[in-house]
Amino acid sequence: MNRFEYIKCFWKYIDDETPVLLFYEIDTENERYATRMTEVFSDKRAIPVIENGFDFITEAPVPTTDEINKDPQFNAVIISKEEFENAYISEEYAGELGFPISDLTDRRIPPTKETESIFHMFFDEVPKSCQHINTSRGDCDFRETIIAETEAGIRRVIKLADNDFTFPEKIKVWQKTVSEYRSLGYYCPKILCDKTGGFPFVMYNGHKCTAYAEEYSRFASLADRNSEEKTRDDHIYESCKKDIWCMTARIAAKYFDYTDYPSAYCLFETFCPSDKTDEVLENALKWKEYADTLPARFGQQVQRIWRLWTNNRALLETIYKKLPTSVFQADLNTTNILVDESGKFVGVYDFNLCGKDVFLNYLMRENLDVDFEKEIHKICDTLKVSSEYYHFSDLEKESVLMIYRCVKPLWYNKIERLKELQGDNEATKAFLDKTEFYLTAHIDFKAYM
Repeated sequence: MNRFEYIKCFWKYIDDETPVLLFYEIDTENERYATRMTEVFSDKRAIPVIENGFDFITEAPVPTTDEINKDPQFNAVIISKEEFENAYISEEYAGELGFPISDLTDRRIPPTKETESIFHMFFDEVPKSCQHINTSRGDCDFRETIIAETEAGIRRVIKLADNDFTFPEKIKVWQKTVSEYRSLGYYCPKILCDKTGGFPFVMYNGHKCTAYAEEYSRFASLADRNSEEKTRDDHIYESCKKDIWCMTARIAAKYFDYTDYPSAYCLFETFCPSDKTDEVLENALKWKEYADTLPARFGQQVQRIWRLWTNNRALLETIYKKLPTSVFQADLNTTNILVDESGKFVGVYDFNLCGKDVFLNYLMRENLDVDFEKEIHKICDTLKVSSEYYHFSDLEKESVLMIYRCVKPLWYNKIERLKELQGDNEATKAFLDKTEFYLTAHIDFKAYM
């Protein structure tokens, strides 16, 4: 028997920051800890996980494939050493990223008494089987979706959350935002109250959760469509992009002000009570922390970049609250974009990050690329499309470059790129040069507004 076992584990797409594929080399003679590991992201970047000074990569033993596959968001298979090595040494994964979902119907299980009790708070039917999809982000952010099928074949959706950004008053905002998107002609599954007209607290799997129901979507998400076809269909996404930003610009033009709860993309305030900073500052601090570990020859440039970034952020903060806002869905990844059978965009779902935000900030956050030039091109295209449905004010035109400099150059994907270049001083210098350049360069975003 070989000492090492090699596993390829698909992870159903959550967002661009989370891997969609994991490769493990597992030491079966040492409690199944992983000795090597590579993460593959939705854009096919393959990044080996490095833990200097440790014999193992994982903090806990890696479960067997049978154990992993009990959770429907994962699909793990045993692979050869050769396949692992090819993924481990590659900067870009050459294989398919489609999540193997053909057997998900086999993972439906009978409802437990706990599940039945929660179900009957919302619906009168009897649930026959349930599919559980856990999208938790650590111990402090428990989330689970239960898709229950009744004896009559009707599918019902219950969502449960134990975190500090899901509570009844917040869900009412999501419900209102869904109705506003629907009033503009976009399909969004309705969020449903329980039989008393509220959103109850329930005990579930040891968590005190807020529960709410949702219509089962009549349409598949773009991510699910791509999974079924075993391919990431970028062509379909690009064909939808204009319609997606038409929708978002129309929402921006409504200037909704029915809530002060910020979206998850907020700047200069926090989304959750547990957050210490906004996400942009959090990522910038991580960039600085990593950049300070680079060889001493880069020290002065790192300090220049940091001063440019902090000075720009301070200047932006003086005018930011004067910029127009609306209330957005705030999570336009492919798992939330709904398309019909022909691939035509029809709407969105998953409003749990929605809230009030500055349109330009939201627009910047949703256009992402590790390559500076490609990212700027995406932003310009989106500004141009949006300008057909939204009138950018003079203040927005004056602040757009500051928002770009605040949000983009030190974002998480730029940190990951710096880490990838570790040991290559010439490439590191070139990347830092670009970072510094785009913190000072004049980019004529106004021409597209």
